[in-house]
Amino acid sequence: MIQALLILFLFVAGPGVLLILCRMAIGTDFAIMLWRHAVRWIYAVLLLVGAAGLAHWGLVSGVAETDTGPQYFMALCLEFVTFLSAFIAWTIANVLKRSRSRDPVHA
Repeated sequence: MIQALLILFLFVAGPGVLLILCRMAIGTDFAIMLWRHAVRWIYAVLLLVGAAGLAHWGLVSGVAETDTGPQYFMALCLEFVTFLSAFIAWTIANVLKRSRSRDPVHA
């Protein structure tokens, strides 16, 4: 049970922590560039593919009351957890953008 919670926590908070670690190691500009060029596009693809798959499964294929019902529910939960992770990373990126305006100018 603890391992499952640890995996869930790392999945949800991992990309946000990655942005924070990049800011601490390399700088705010690199962390924001990483968000703009990699992380947000990965989230966009994951969320769009997941939503399209759920829509096709729910509307075209149909969800029966047998084994596919709980599988569909778990897929919905995974899509929600991915959205939550994207929201946390987006919030951290916005905080980094605001903190960049307060950083001292390096000449």
